[in-house]
Amino acid sequence: MTSSTSILIAMANLTRGKRHQLDRLSIELRKAGLISKGGRGPYAASISPREVGNMLIAYMGTDGGSGGVKAVTENSPLIPKNGESFFGFGPINFGDALEEIFTDTNLASKIEKVSVCRTYPAAWIFYKVGNKSICLEFQPEEGYVEDAWSEVETDSKIIRPLMRVDCTIDGDVISQLAFSLIERDPQEEADYLRKKIQEREEMRRHGKAKN
Repeated sequence: MTSSTSILIAMANLTRGKRHQLDRLSIELRKAGLISKGGRGPYAASISPREVGNMLIAYMGTDGGSGGVKAVTENSPLIPKNGESFFGFGPINFGDALEEIFTDTNLASKIEKVSVCRTYPAAWIFYKVGNKSICLEFQPEEGYVEDAWSEVETDSKIIRPLMRVDCTIDGDVISQLAFSLIERDPQEEADYLRKKIQEREEMRRHGKAKN
């Protein structure tokens, strides 16, 4: 299984995120038991599809500095609006959906983008079934109360402010992260990451870089 260090490097390269911020988030998640503990470098702990999903939620749900545990614990349990099914898995929660995506590279290749709201608990997965694009919205089980500005809880429901800030990751990045989880020898992994870095640098030079 791929190490957590390799995935952090891949996430930093593919999302153009700052490595030191991802490192801080990973330390926070390790302390909370949301990703595996281990050493550094060649002794780094292996990372599972579920843990990659947790890292992605922490990264998308914060500004990259702190608050990763809160982002994961609030967003991972979100359920599909109206009990909609995610592919053939039924109405699974957001964390489970990400785990399935990072377990199956074929499924990951069908993802168009993933969004997480940083203002209140909410998430979206956009994917294709045949020629049809589908948006699956995830929300708290208790639902929302609409409000213009507030962000507090009332009557066991979360108030949803009028204004919100989202973070979106392109489906190509999701697919590449899923592929990074496939076990291969260190040289093959290094060659793969080097190739992806070169591809993204080429895209940036031509003004076509994706998030």
